[in-house]
Amino acid sequence: MVSSVMVASLVFLAGCDDDDSSSSGSVVGTWNADKVVMTSLEGTTTERKMGDNWSETVTFNSDGSWSYSYTYNGENASGTGYYTDDGTALLINGTDNMPYDVDGNTMSWSGSVANGAYKIVWKRQ
Repeated sequence: MVSSVMVASLVFLAGCDDDDSSSSGSVVGTWNADKVVMTSLEGTTTERKMGDNWSETVTFNSDGSWSYSYTYNGENASGTGYYTDDGTALLINGTDNMPYDVDGNTMSWSGSVANGAYKIVWKRQ
């Protein structure tokens, strides 16, 4: 089940290029993924903390640009792109809509995958 979240996260992060625009400063900064919480269609919840073999960092800049780096079991990915922020969701590169919530130095992304729902919790650096 956790691998589905990883795939969802990778799909979200891998489809990114570059440009500009932001309406809210609440996500501006550098964030480290802290944990992924999966809830199956049956209601079972599984939580996985990031660790030595799995890390993700995303930076949102005030000019509407963003970048990410991702490592899982020694495989790395990184990229850049642009986003807009309506205060409840980020529109990434004009195509990927990511609902989010920021509470102080914690940001959560949520969504669904074929076998349930996920939430990625981020901590501001």
